[in-house]
Amino acid sequence: IVLPVVLTIFTEEEARKPIYSLEELNKLNMEQCARVLVEAYLQDALLPQVELSLLFLRSYSVLANLVKSYMNIHNVILPTPGTILDSGTAMTHKDIIVADSVSGLLTTEIARKTYHTPESVDAYLKVFQSVLILYLYDMPVPLMARVTGRGQSLIEEYIRLVKKHFPNRDSIKAYLKKHGLKIG
Repeated sequence: IVLPVVLTIFTEEEARKPIYSLEELNKLNMEQCARVLVEAYLQDALLPQVELSLLFLRSYSVLANLVKSYMNIHNVILPTPGTILDSGTAMTHKDIIVADSVSGLLTTEIARKTYHTPESVDAYLKVFQSVLILYLYDMPVPLMARVTGRGQSLIEEYIRLVKKHFPNRDSIKAYLKKHGLKIG
């Protein structure tokens, strides 16, 4: 589907400010990409990297790296086809959603930050919490996949997040208890 959208490629301030280095241009393009991606999303559209390349007259790979850098620097997920539709190699929703949940953010806050519905955030967290419980009881990955109805590679991604955020079994139990799941 092709939708008409109104985007702010340059603000008045950006148009007046001279650029003297590639570093300055990259910083400017990061901010511009973030802005137009959000503007398009707010108009029910997603801009693929190819279209960003055409808008900013920069290569696909350069803009992909700038968007990825922006997301890492600001710890947000920008709305692109890769992030919203899970069709790319960008920072995954799982990473940020799990990290934010572990840090204590509420579902609604995570949803706003990641451009997801609260129901989508809860779906990610449900799988994560399922993997947490199964991991706690030393269930093998193939059995976890079978029990959750998810692929082994996805289970392994969640296990990497478990290991990243929880140093021991007690920390897992504390997180689950905080989320209403009492483990003996």
